[in-house]
Amino acid sequence: MLGKQLRWAGDLHGAREIFEAGRAAGEFKRPYRLYDLALVECAAGNLAAAEDLVVQALEAARDAGNTSGERLLLYPLALVEAWSGRATEARAAAEQLLERAMRLRELTDVVGARRVLGLVALSEGDAGGAAGELAEAVRLLEEMGVGHPGVYPVLPDAIEALAASDQVEAAGALVVRLEHQAAAVDSPWAWAALERSRGALDLARGSPDDAVAPLDRAAAAFDRLGLAPDASRALLALGRAHLRAGRRRLAAETLAGARDRFAGMGAGLWAVRAAEELERAVSSRSANVRELTPAERRVAALAAQGRKNREIAQAMFVSVATVEAHLTRIYRKLEIRSRSELTRLVADGTVRVSEPEGADRRT
Repeated sequence: MLGKQLRWAGDLHGAREIFEAGRAAGEFKRPYRLYDLALVECAAGNLAAAEDLVVQALEAARDAGNTSGERLLLYPLALVEAWSGRATEARAAAEQLLERAMRLRELTDVVGARRVLGLVALSEGDAGGAAGELAEAVRLLEEMGVGHPGVYPVLPDAIEALAASDQVEAAGALVVRLEHQAAAVDSPWAWAALERSRGALDLARGSPDDAVAPLDRAAAAFDRLGLAPDASRALLALGRAHLRAGRRRLAAETLAGARDRFAGMGAGLWAVRAAEELERAVSSRSANVRELTPAERRVAALAAQGRKNREIAQAMFVSVATVEAHLTRIYRKLEIRSRSELTRLVADGTVRVSEPEGADRRT
């Protein structure tokens, strides 16, 4: 139980040590310790290790004739499949778990199955489908009296799904519930999950600037805890916030980081979601680059060569004030703040400019 509480709080290192110590338990208990370890590795983003632990646990359960343990293991199996982007397999395992749980009235397994089905839907971009599964899981947890948000971490996912499917009022009510639960358990994971949820709600309310700070804090907190999937999802949401606020350069950098993290851990569908958002950010920014006027391109070319405003004005036969106005518009369109950033964009080909006619070439 101590190991489970540590996992619920986000202390994966402490939980892993306890569960590893119990790994050599008797034949009947071994599947349960492997179950716990699989959930730890899944939360850490070590999906291959989690999958291997589930396979070992299923073998141990079958060898011991432990049908109850075998049924229980459908949850981590489905969760690993979901995170690994194998949607068909994840749904099959979750629906098998759900059918058995409904028949036996095992409500905790019903929650686990619906959590996985909601997670799969979110990873596919189906916020409405996810909201239905996750809202029911939240209702069941409340009915059972489960007040620790880390036991089955469905509240943050439900908030994200509801917010993304325009059910803002319902999402806001769940944020309040998560606030109360985070204050009650005072765990690092709960506070980080609350920050991500607040950011998701701010996005849904059309306030991307307000969403940035909580999402940034959530990503940093999850990173400190070693919760790679949670941190990557916070970065994905942060990239969306930057994009909706018009900060396309920051959005592209953040979304590229999220995509690479998802891909690195093998979370294929989530990597696709991040790549889609990245494409929107890059396309929008490229459109801005194409919007540079010929005069702005000439100013950008000379500025990237290291010319001062007075020199650019002399080369183009315009006033210094005109050059400054051009640079202001260039910075706004490219979402940059300095000459050094402009020089880098020209050097790496992001902004393509040609030498202005009549301008002196300098090496």
